Amino acid sequence: MNKIERGKFGIQKIMLKFKNEFDSLYELFKQLKIWLLMPIAVFLGYELTFMWYEFHRSFVSCLKNVNFIGWVSITFGVAASLFSLISGRLVKYIGLQTTVVLMLMKSLILQVFMLSWTPNPESGVYIIFLMALSLAFTDCLATSQVRAIFGIFFPSNPSAYSAAVIFETIGLVIGSALSVYFCTQIKLYVFLGITITGIFSYIYLEIRHNFKAEDEKF
Repeated sequence: MNKIERGKFGIQKIMLKFKNEFDSLYELFKQLKIWLLMPIAVFLGYELTFMWYEFHRSFVSCLKNVNFIGWVSITFGVAASLFSLISGRLVKYIGLQTTVVLMLMKSLILQVFMLSWTPNPESGVYIIFLMALSLAFTDCLATSQVRAIFGIFFPSNPSAYSAAVIFETIGLVIGSALSVYFCTQIKLYVFLGITITGIFSYIYLEIRHNFKAEDEKF
């Protein structure tokens, strides 16, 4: 087999793999479960853009200055690393479902606080660091557990992870697009909508899944 034939064979192999992946995703998107999981994956993407764009720009640099962003980012990174060490134990003791709902509810509370809080240069510094810790906790759990949920509900279909990345990318695109044209208040309301939708869709999915499991036992 010469170089040209090897090249054609390699291209055909890549195209076949792409076709199989596309067909698998197409069949996956026919299922209701994947759409019920969509909001929490979009939440993960949107949360990342909100943290790195809006939080730093509208809260940190607005309250102090641009140079202060570094200290807040360090706090976020260290806290996320520490929370990652305990996230596994948290899931082990209180369960994955409770952990995910707790994560979303905590994020919801933070969003409501951000909407109602009036920054104060004197006392606001401590609150900024507390917000960074809260965002680190959410980001740590969301990054590790959201994709795990896709694997749990679709154990025999690796394309579920591809779907999770697609939905996460949608959240990133939405957050990045809103960042250019809208004020922080609008972005927070969108964040609230995504989070609330994620809470209800995930709870409904778990209830539906449990009822189906009970029916199969009988």
